[in-house]
Amino acid sequence: MVSRSIEKMLLIAIGLSTAVIVGVPVLLYSIRTISNVSDLEVARSIAGQILNATERVDSGGSTEVSFQVNIPSGFRIKAAGSSLSVYLDMADDNTYSWSRNYGHTIVLTPPQEAGMYFVSIQMENNIIVIGFTRA
Repeated sequence: MVSRSIEKMLLIAIGLSTAVIVGVPVLLYSIRTISNVSDLEVARSIAGQILNATERVDSGGSTEVSFQVNIPSGFRIKAAGSSLSVYLDMADDNTYSWSRNYGHTIVLTPPQEAGMYFVSIQMENNIIVIGFTRA
């Protein structure tokens, strides 16, 4: 009778150990995947805001546009001539990018790290000036 109790306890212990050994890595992978998707959606939204606001200033629809954003880690933005590109470097070594060309030269002061920023996009002397200021 005692040996059956010990046998049942061992089977339960083996079952629980197996569940933990298999389940924890799967759970961690799922959490990492959800986090990456969340960062990608945030970056896509921010990129859209920046590119669309720059388009409004470029086309003359607005002389200045300002808004606040929460920049995720891995977020980069670069300007070359009249081209503006936004990148998101993910933890899994994938890089996503969004780019657009405009009719005016762009001068950019990019964010230095993740965090809350005020974004200001304005036309100055026929040049689009984009600045990120820590909020």
